[in-house]
Amino acid sequence: MLKQAVTVDRSPVERCALDAPEEVGPQDDPVYRRLCAYREPGMLAEAFHHAWPQGSVRGARLLQTFYNPYSRARGVAEVQLGGDAPSQLLSLKFFATPERAKQAYAAALLKPVLPSGGPAVLLLDDRTVAWWLPNGQNLRRIKLCYDTQTFARYVAKVGLCAPQDAIELPNLIRYVPRRRALFHWTSPEGRRFYMKFYAAGASEMPARNLRLLNIADGIGDVGIPKLVRHNRRRAFYIMEEIEGVPLTGILPHAGAATFTQVGCALAAVHESRVEPNSKWSDERALRELVAATDELKVALPRRRGDIETLVQRLTYERPPVGESKPIHANLFCDQILVSGSSIGIVDWDDLACGDPLHDLGRLSAHLIYCSLCGQIDSDCVATYLEALLSAYETAVGSSVRRDRLRWHIAVELIMRAKISALRALPPNWTRYIRDALAAAGQVLNGELCA
Repeated sequence: MLKQAVTVDRSPVERCALDAPEEVGPQDDPVYRRLCAYREPGMLAEAFHHAWPQGSVRGARLLQTFYNPYSRARGVAEVQLGGDAPSQLLSLKFFATPERAKQAYAAALLKPVLPSGGPAVLLLDDRTVAWWLPNGQNLRRIKLCYDTQTFARYVAKVGLCAPQDAIELPNLIRYVPRRRALFHWTSPEGRRFYMKFYAAGASEMPARNLRLLNIADGIGDVGIPKLVRHNRRRAFYIMEEIEGVPLTGILPHAGAATFTQVGCALAAVHESRVEPNSKWSDERALRELVAATDELKVALPRRRGDIETLVQRLTYERPPVGESKPIHANLFCDQILVSGSSIGIVDWDDLACGDPLHDLGRLSAHLIYCSLCGQIDSDCVATYLEALLSAYETAVGSSVRRDRLRWHIAVELIMRAKISALRALPPNWTRYIRDALAAAGQVLNGELCA
């Protein structure tokens, strides 16, 4: 699969610039400066102390950010209170101007206050507003998971425990401001569930996708979460936990055998009789790519030419589309769970009919990107991708079109580097973007992938 180790060629000037100050423009962006300030140890906790002097915040850290250059940013922060209180996740929003921040803060104060571990809303500084969950924007329905009596009545009503059982509240493990929240809950008898909340009206398709997968025949031994209950009014559903650990966490020592299993599992999904309601197309992929790269060009003005050249090539050098089949459409290593000889796949919100090489390309791009970020050795990537494709081709009984696969890998390498997604924004994020752009070009040229 790989012609060479995953490395990126640079000119001497570029190599010397790697440890130099930022080559890009967001240094004059007030949103970016605030993100950088709160990434420093102790700065976010100090802001909480000033905004909430009567509180007992022992520590705070910024976990993930969604960055729109010169406009705004959203973030998720973890706050540790005093005593034995568990850490809590908060929703943050960074504004380009003090006026926008004050307007958002004033609007939040007008809403009914839901019980929480701290103030419903805080003005951390003149440009940053923090919402103490469950008072977050658009997702106030998660209050169900913050009130013991209400939650106990609900899970008893849907048959997940007895009315007399003593229960604990679920743990919030993932929060995307305004969009989604994921809770994990263990019943009194030890059964484990996930509860996934959405913005109003957005839970219908994900719940329908799980139903389709649960009743489908021919997905082999692939583990699929079982839909337990869908609550349309509160816009959430409950699903059973499936066994396994995320593939991302074991990448350095996963071994070729694991990727042989993954290849067989993907083949089973693509050859199944599932009939999704959604469609995935190259046009949709290109629209999302253009939106993501528009943000990158603002943040990285010196890379504008490279970015535009890549997008033009991906637009006009697109190989013909093959047969449309059921695909995951949002696959990377986090959604693949490994348990011994079993493979499970989760997060089916984007299940669609489309090119199966989209799944393979997205997963391949994630592995290459992990190598660029130093999370996995480049030799492992070559071994893993060879095992993945060999098993997949054997299972489907035909060869993968390498030109189509290279196209998908290049698209998804750029998408892995986008900044307008809720991810960690490390200090050297610009280097990762440079490397991803260079690798995408090498893939298109056939220099990196066979």
